[in-house]
Amino acid sequence: MNDGEFYCEAESATERFRGMALSRKSYRELGLRNLGGEYGIFICSERKDDSRAGFDVLAKAAGPDEAERIVKALSALDQGEG
Repeated sequence: MNDGEFYCEAESATERFRGMALSRKSYRELGLRNLGGEYGIFICSERKDDSRAGFDVLAKAAGPDEAERIVKALSALDQGEG
């Protein structure tokens, strides 16, 4: 997952979650819609056992603090802590 600036990151046993900016090219190539455009902080996940598979965009955060909260919550849920 090497696209844009990272704002936050958390890991679970199986996935890596990141709040990150996406390039205009990646936004278009991923075919994202209904996320308010290519600017902002996107919440992404990547399987740790197969980083070549790329990443999934799960959501878009309102800002850096919200991105960090979402990323931490996702990693906790994936570890069975939520």
